[in-house]
Amino acid sequence: GRIGSTNRILYSNSVFDAWVDRGAEELDPATRRAIYREAQQLMLQDTPMVPLYVPVDILALRSRITGAEVGFMGRLNLNDAQLER
Repeated sequence: GRIGSTNRILYSNSVFDAWVDRGAEELDPATRRAIYREAQQLMLQDTPMVPLYVPVDILALRSRITGAEVGFMGRLNLNDAQLER
């Protein structure tokens, strides 16, 4: 795995790493999806973690705030947010 990045569980498998590296270099979206599907299947076989719970996040903003977005990991992105008068 990518120790030092978002690999919070310190998953490490050289075959998985090779699949991920290959996917990162693949330009064809369909082929890339197939490569990442294989990597995901391998990780599921290894079962590096079993979550005990999934937290529920509740985000709320006033209607006067525009430009705020929810990022792909569920974090609130306020980089382009503005308060309308």
